[in-house]
Amino acid sequence: MKLQQSILRFCALAYVVFGIGTLFVTAASADSNVESLQVNSTTGDGRNGRTFAKWSHVPQDRPIEQIRITLSRVSGGDDTFVNLRFDGGDTFENGKRVSVRGGKALTTGVWSLGGQRAGGKALVLNAYNGEVRIGRVDIQYQGDGAPSDHHSSSGHTVSNNPFRSSGSNSGSNSRDEDYCKYERIKSPRVEIGEMRASGGLFSGKYRVNGEVFGQCIEEAGYYENGRLQQKFDVPFDSGFKRVQFETKVRSGRDGEIRVLATDGSEDKILIDDEIVRRKLN
Repeated sequence: MKLQQSILRFCALAYVVFGIGTLFVTAASADSNVESLQVNSTTGDGRNGRTFAKWSHVPQDRPIEQIRITLSRVSGGDDTFVNLRFDGGDTFENGKRVSVRGGKALTTGVWSLGGQRAGGKALVLNAYNGEVRIGRVDIQYQGDGAPSDHHSSSGHTVSNNPFRSSGSNSGSNSRDEDYCKYERIKSPRVEIGEMRASGGLFSGKYRVNGEVFGQCIEEAGYYENGRLQQKFDVPFDSGFKRVQFETKVRSGRDGEIRVLATDGSEDKILIDDEIVRRKLN
């Protein structure tokens, strides 16, 4: 009887410590260049009743070569994606998005940091247009140096604003963040005002100016083949903002000018033959 009671107490303690469905394990040592985490938690954009959360973790303050994360899609469509950044910074690899497959298939997101240091800042992974389950995380460091002092890490899901970045957005305050998190906002818009040829004849290069407008704007810029080429300076603000931009674009590169708000809504204009023909005629 006492043995059964002891087993029950142990199970209850394990339930409190680990919870249901979330187990966080870290395996790293001073002589290892790889820090491995088994996260098993879900992150999402909070839209249409989905989970509103991000995943964050403070890595060792050592040069990071690469980060690999195993992902699976819990809900959402084929447009579900994740990105990764240091807290308060821009997304890695010029706005790289990793699309997450549905069903039983697993997706492995890989980000190359080329020696960047966290400097005490957390890694932050955000999911858009769906819910994503995070499995294993492997952080590969450069060299053989032992880790220096760093903040304690957090492997659990944090339910606060997963969208805010700094840079041009550093002037935002908690009121803006709370509004953008809880209030309904209108979808952002992007409009092209003028397009003119740049470079030689048939070069496929154009100079474009226009406007992005909306509220709670997270990112805006010109992309080629899914990679950010130029970021537009748009302040993060709960109020309506209209910001002019000018950028150089190229045809045949799957180019697009797009703007993304904190709730995952976006607008974009594809730089294809049709838009070129209409704007130049």
